[in-house]
Amino acid sequence: MKRFIIGALLALAAVFTAVSCEVDGATVRTYEYTVTPADWHVDDANALLYAEFPNPSITRSALEHAAFCGYMFLGDYSTWTPLPYVYRYLYTPTTGLPYMVQETFRCEFSPEKVTFVIEDLDEQTPELPAADFVFKVARIY
Repeated sequence: MKRFIIGALLALAAVFTAVSCEVDGATVRTYEYTVTPADWHVDDANALLYAEFPNPSITRSALEHAAFCGYMFLGDYSTWTPLPYVYRYLYTPTTGLPYMVQETFRCEFSPEKVTFVIEDLDEQTPELPAADFVFKVARIY
């Protein structure tokens, strides 16, 4: 029963755009972030891009006693994909042969901030995105 309730809460967190709601005694609060191309930072040593945002509700206590889930917006607003998400595509360089690229989108939670990460699975730093990405974080407590 507990797994059903948690699963239902996660599903509600992915669908609701309200800031918070209460379901079966648990509070679900969501936060939406639009990450622009200028927000990304390059970490060549670890072959990744990252964007950090402050969130004062992510306290040490919340990290110990609440559940945090991340979602990435794909398509229309009815499609929120849970993170981590692996994106695969064929890359065609200006010289040389095309090859498959695999990038993982994920989020990390630490006291007072959330970090969104794009990591290249082939250990090559991803190119900076040309468009905005929209992410959602759900806090269940």
